[in-house]
Amino acid sequence: MLEEHGHCEVPAGCGGVVLRWTNPNRAIPVEFWLETSGETTFYLDGTPPISGRPMVEYGVHVLGFRISQPDAVSGVLMFAGFYDEKEMTHTGLSRTRGNKVYILSADDGSWKYTTSVPEDDLWMMPNFDDSNWKPMIQRDFPKPNERDPGWYRFKKLTEFGARGLGVSVKADCLWIRKIFSLSRT
Repeated sequence: MLEEHGHCEVPAGCGGVVLRWTNPNRAIPVEFWLETSGETTFYLDGTPPISGRPMVEYGVHVLGFRISQPDAVSGVLMFAGFYDEKEMTHTGLSRTRGNKVYILSADDGSWKYTTSVPEDDLWMMPNFDDSNWKPMIQRDFPKPNERDPGWYRFKKLTEFGARGLGVSVKADCLWIRKIFSLSRT
């Protein structure tokens, strides 16, 4: 499939076009939006993504977050990952398939955390046993002032349906994981 990326995705700035060949039988460009209350490192299957819209292959994946100095009183994390061909106004596709993916932060028990330093990087892999990790709970995320740099991101996350998640303990550092799966339909 040939994708045409316009708007502000062009490395030199607005006004140009980037064409990218993709294989929709193997992977799709999932767009990630993230807001956290601390210093954060974000991982997809153990590696920091190289862009906010990486190509993600079909199958099981893990989102991993290491958040230093999180806010223990309010929300710690809001997240949205999506791919919806009908909503992709910034990308022109040579052929559509009707694919949709929505990964939203929610207090559904699938977003888990620990305050203990993991022994190794296996915590960012699908087969890791996270049965001792605690589920995150819904917490209001502080709404930024419209003049704050994070206001637009907060607004978009809210529009997507992402919920603020927090924890019930005070900690210097959190490790958070979320397993998700992409299917071809």
